[in-house]
Amino acid sequence: EFKYAAGLYYRWERWLSPGVEVYGDIGLIDDVDPSSQQQHYVFPVLRGQLPGGLGLEWNLGAGFGLTPSSDNFITKLNIEFERFVGPVW
Repeated sequence: EFKYAAGLYYRWERWLSPGVEVYGDIGLIDDVDPSSQQQHYVFPVLRGQLPGGLGLEWNLGAGFGLTPSSDNFITKLNIEFERFVGPVW
């Protein structure tokens, strides 16, 4: 299956960035689904870092479906732990 995701953010504060993300699924790359069966979403989002210097980042958004096959409304919350461990070799 061929799926896509992209995001655009504005760094408003060091710990807070509003933005917009898009996600979609068009089916198999060599046999694309009809547009009525594809799923496409747009999400206004907020992302940022949790205080404390632990490397925890969060991303919160409300998604709106753009096609008949998409859900009308969905929400998401991602928590991410990011830590640099050094060079691989």
